[in-house]
Amino acid sequence: MTTVSPECAASVEVDVDLEMDDLIHASYALFFRRARFMLLLHGLLVLTGIVVALSHTSAFAARSGTVWFGIIVLLVLPVLGLALVYWSAVSQFERATPKAATMSYRFSPAALEISSEVRSGWLPWEAISEALETKKSFLLFLSPDEHYVLPKRCFPNSEDIDSLRTLLREQVGTKARLKEPTGA
Repeated sequence: MTTVSPECAASVEVDVDLEMDDLIHASYALFFRRARFMLLLHGLLVLTGIVVALSHTSAFAARSGTVWFGIIVLLVLPVLGLALVYWSAVSQFERATPKAATMSYRFSPAALEISSEVRSGWLPWEAISEALETKKSFLLFLSPDEHYVLPKRCFPNSEDIDSLRTLLREQVGTKARLKEPTGA
């Protein structure tokens, strides 16, 4: 069972009208989230490939350029990989257009309530797999490809943003990558 601290007991409510700029900013955040893991993995692969290639080459192969060609290919692959990840992240948001309807979010210690003109419902905190804060918004992930974008400009004041940070830290725990409160 999740415990809630006293400073986290209040609810936070926000009405979100998404604009294309919000989606573009979120696509960049998603790109960097996906690219970081790929770059680390590829860097390890490149280093391993270079060590293996240099330890098993003859002087003839090193002089003929075979080893250097292989190293160059290994270094070019991340550029192609990053291009693919970028295209994937950006195209996901290009397909999504902001809806005309306002989405209302109510964050409470019990759950997250989401409502709009079309539908409404509650999400338990366990449904949030990760929370990510960027300079302009919060992204709440239900899965790697499904998330909510909450632009900070939609919050009435900075105290509500700080309250949401506190609530997310309490409920999402280590899966919440958030900034420090402005009052800290």
